[in-house]
Amino acid sequence: MFVNAASFFVCAVVFAIAVPRSRHQEFKHEKIDPIAGIRFILQQRQLRSLTLSGMVLNFVLLPFLGLLLPVLAIQKFANPALLGLCLAGLGMAATLGALSYAR
Repeated sequence: MFVNAASFFVCAVVFAIAVPRSRHQEFKHEKIDPIAGIRFILQQRQLRSLTLSGMVLNFVLLPFLGLLLPVLAIQKFANPALLGLCLAGLGMAATLGALSYAR
């Protein structure tokens, strides 16, 4: 336990030394518009398509991952390890897809 605390302290000291302090800029004459971000996304074609596809995929996949997959894995197939394998496979596929897209 003390080793963990000491390593955390060393990381905090290295972080305090290595990361430069940034000054906050104040915008006195900026008009605050809560819809500006949405307007910006809708004006950019690539951001608009990424946002809409992400919304649709989350709308479709979240009920499957949160409700249907655990029920199928445990009640239908009677194998909780299958649920872990499915979730790990989906996480690995998402990571590999993001890495391959970044190239």
